[in-house]
Amino acid sequence: MKLAWDPKEIAKIRKTISILTPLLLLSCQKKIPDRFDKLDSDFDKMTQTYLRFNVPTITIDEINNDINYLLIDCRSENEFSISTIEGAVNLPTKTSAKNTLKKYPKNTPIIVFCSIGYRSEKMANFIQKLGYKNTNNLYGSIFEWANRGLPLYHENELTDTIHTFNRSWSKWITNKQLTKTW
Repeated sequence: MKLAWDPKEIAKIRKTISILTPLLLLSCQKKIPDRFDKLDSDFDKMTQTYLRFNVPTITIDEINNDINYLLIDCRSENEFSISTIEGAVNLPTKTSAKNTLKKYPKNTPIIVFCSIGYRSEKMANFIQKLGYKNTNNLYGSIFEWANRGLPLYHENELTDTIHTFNRSWSKWITNKQLTKTW
């Protein structure tokens, strides 16, 4: 049995497809914010391939030292136990984030970080959905922090060791003064 299609209906469908296809393609493309687009180190290029920029993203240089941010390290407990940024709390899961954030007002300024910003972007997105709209992902995250020679802490003591997630990711730590572990 053959189905007969009305030529007028087919024309409407084709027109709809011709209008929607470019819109769908545009919506799938990520737009790298201008302030990141000009960064061209290999680390920046790699980082930008992982990030979607679907939450506010802050650089180390843009952090306002006059603001008391809640720093969230969303790396695993093992990564966090090696080193972190001073004052950060380890919230590696959505459940831990949801339970801990109940103690904070919804207007709390929050910066979330991980190794390069991929996991923290996902966590920042989740935190925003909980109603914490003043949440930012730290561009380059702890790898950028460490490569700039900024202080890392292990149990409130300065340390020169960083967890690099795995052996292959250790190449992104270029600060020769640091000991890498995975």
